[in-house]
Amino acid sequence: MMADRLSEAAVDIGTNYPASSRPNRIVVVSVAIATEQQGAAHGDRHVEMRWREIRAKLIDPQIAGHLGEIISGSATGLVVEFRNAVNAVRCAIEMQRDAHAANAGAGDSAPIELRVGVHASEGGAQGPQTHAETIKLALCVEQAAEAGQILMSAATAAQVAGAPDLVTERLTQPPPAGIPEGEPVFRLVPAQVGAESGRRKPNASVAVLPFSSAGDPSGGDFTNGIVEDITRALSTIQDLIVVSRASTLWMRGSDLRTIGRQLDVRYVVTGKTRCAAGRLGVAARLVDTETGRVVWHRRFDAPEQEIFDLQKEIARRIASALLPNLSSAELQRIASKPPENLDAYDLVLQATHRMYRLERKDFAAAREMLEGALKLEPAYVAAYTYLAMWHMLNIGQGYSSDENRESAAMLRAATSALERDPGDAHALALLGHCKAWLYRDYDAALDLFERAYIVSPNSAVVWGWSSPVCSYLGDGATGVARAERALRLCPIGPHSYFYRAVLALGHYTLGHYEDAARWSRRSMAVYPQYEANLRFLAASLAAAGRLDEARRVARSLLELRPDFRASRFAARYAYRDPKRNSLLAEHLRTAGLPD
Repeated sequence: MMADRLSEAAVDIGTNYPASSRPNRIVVVSVAIATEQQGAAHGDRHVEMRWREIRAKLIDPQIAGHLGEIISGSATGLVVEFRNAVNAVRCAIEMQRDAHAANAGAGDSAPIELRVGVHASEGGAQGPQTHAETIKLALCVEQAAEAGQILMSAATAAQVAGAPDLVTERLTQPPPAGIPEGEPVFRLVPAQVGAESGRRKPNASVAVLPFSSAGDPSGGDFTNGIVEDITRALSTIQDLIVVSRASTLWMRGSDLRTIGRQLDVRYVVTGKTRCAAGRLGVAARLVDTETGRVVWHRRFDAPEQEIFDLQKEIARRIASALLPNLSSAELQRIASKPPENLDAYDLVLQATHRMYRLERKDFAAAREMLEGALKLEPAYVAAYTYLAMWHMLNIGQGYSSDENRESAAMLRAATSALERDPGDAHALALLGHCKAWLYRDYDAALDLFERAYIVSPNSAVVWGWSSPVCSYLGDGATGVARAERALRLCPIGPHSYFYRAVLALGHYTLGHYEDAARWSRRSMAVYPQYEANLRFLAASLAAAGRLDEARRVARSLLELRPDFRASRFAARYAYRDPKRNSLLAEHLRTAGLPD
């Protein structure tokens, strides 16, 4: 099998790299599906399709973002060339992380685990033999790796020694076959690839996993609503890291240790609900992901109409078990204000699911559901908040035929939410973004975000929506930091596309165009139809000199929005400094978008 892959790589080398153009220094990364899965990959169409999907959505964009070039690929692996070892190893780390994340969301499908080998070559004779030998050594190193592991040659370890985030350890066993006698092989310490991390999780970090249900008359919406409300309630506790529900949805069927590693949490909340004879029973438990120890468990029972009181009690007791020293005042903040009418609640749950899909038909239906919820329950704060978000996305996606009217509707909805609950963090964050994005009232926006942080210091929504406002003001570094915090709270799941997109915006604002393109690609992998991301992906690629790719993205954007014009969009963008608007217009035109 190794001989086959070496032969494939040799053919591609001869085609893509004439001897006169080969660099003096190359770094080759060999990536392969773990040995026990390779036979399945060759004979199982499903495994092969999963590998191709993971490559297309996650791994290939990582390679491009780290300036790598694929020189051969097969049903079981890849051979990739880089110009420096640090980029190569950092890309390998991201590939392993992406594979872990894809496995976590794969349900009952068999996981695809990767092994990676890296070899660096410097100087020496120019010619096919030198290049082929470098590839052969990378393949030999990869063959010795275990599933989920990154191994590297001594030359590679020496070149990454100065990078503080890359820690290596020399293997004690004899070198693998094909490696010269006496040449050591090194491994990247596992903490860098998200597997068997040696560092202790923060004590105050938790993820609320999807509850199982039996007899739920709503088809699961009530149960999902309880989980979402517990997650939101816990996020108001200061110093408690709470992973968003969007990320935990990908964790169905995973064992607790895997969940702890993937989400980087110390604790998880699991549970189940049962509805029978008009009563709702809930069993919940708090589990330590490192030891598997059940820290706390309790069963609750109440009439179905008291569902919200039951949710509040579960959230309060979980917080008490996690942080026993919390003041009683902080525990009081967990209380939320759910609607009296369960039908309105059900409509909002369905509307949010449809809204985030960004598909025109579902998106339009979401507004009708939110407005229907408000007719049933006129004081329902969450319905106003999500309606404000709907109007904002309607403008951002270019769906609105009257942006001025849409802006006013968004402002009304966000203001209505805060009139009914001045402490609703999501409404504060959305109104803050609205003030900056649509009205250029940056000071008011920052004040609203400060209020939101006080109310909900661990809300991914608050951190995520504040990030672009910093970029509008020209403070890309703070924008990056806030987006990274949002991704820490919501690392996996469909909603993370937005946090990746605003992280890309922060990098673009800083002039870090390669980083901006890398994060925009990762956002596009989740939601390719998110127009706000496509605009800055095209601009970032053009600014980085990747014109062919920039023009491909520009064509994709024009397919979604044929009337897009670079100068018009850039002139109205929310940057405070007009010079940034002019530069954005230049980058968009360079990408091939019409002026």
